[in-house]
Amino acid sequence: QTKIDHSIALLQKGERIALKYSDKGYHVAFSGGKDSQCILQLAKEAGVKHYAFMSLTSIDPPEVIRFVKSNYPEVELLKPKDSIYNLAVKHCYLPTRRARWCCNDLKETKFANTVQVIGVRHSESFKRSKRNEMEISGHKFSGTEDEFYNEYSDYTETTSKCIKGKENIIVSPIITWTEKEVWEYLNDRNLLYCKLYDEGARRIGCICCPMNGNKSEKLAEIRRYPHVYRNWIKAIKSIKAIKANRKESFLVWKHTPEEIFDYWISGDNYKKWYAENFLQQKLDFK
Repeated sequence: QTKIDHSIALLQKGERIALKYSDKGYHVAFSGGKDSQCILQLAKEAGVKHYAFMSLTSIDPPEVIRFVKSNYPEVELLKPKDSIYNLAVKHCYLPTRRARWCCNDLKETKFANTVQVIGVRHSESFKRSKRNEMEISGHKFSGTEDEFYNEYSDYTETTSKCIKGKENIIVSPIITWTEKEVWEYLNDRNLLYCKLYDEGARRIGCICCPMNGNKSEKLAEIRRYPHVYRNWIKAIKSIKAIKANRKESFLVWKHTPEEIFDYWISGDNYKKWYAENFLQQKLDFK
């Protein structure tokens, strides 16, 4: 309850800043997952003005989209201007953990110069454990909560805004929450959740997301959504053709599209993937 009270107070305190940047107030980034359900519910309980949106990527699980449409009609579904497959061809490489152009192109640059609420938590990853409760996208604010509000609340119509270009103020009200606490919060309020969790999903997001390091889960996803696999193979073929025309000789792209896809979802570096798939002798003990 202490964490709930803190999260609500955080949103209430920052509402005046959110309203200075947008008459819609907070922009709540919704994904249909448990954490986004949590932050949206907190915004409702805090009584702050907010606008919830979900940035679609063209590789969203259809079960998630149906769940959001049925249970959160107030969330605006924003369709991408181009599919992730076409974007991959334009970039001429697939998105990776280190080069996530997909998030930048399809999610993070939407609604610049607003105060956005997101559902990241420290316990999710090492990188997220270093994030702050309040940040400016692109760089971190180092200081106390009060110092943050003091620095970024003096905006008036006659002065320049504190965030510029494509930046946003990012608020993470559940950053210290555990996964168990998120589920307790949702269950206590009798909120329905996407059925994929009951089918074994630990996270709900893009199909074959490079941030998911579990290859077996990705293989299960492409068995469930074979159209995603077919579309990625088509995109890889197009990228290979472009690289061949440019006479680029990267080792990875000398493989077949199916092998390149397997390497991509493995999460391994090329040397390790190549050794495991082509150099190690496979023994038959029968």
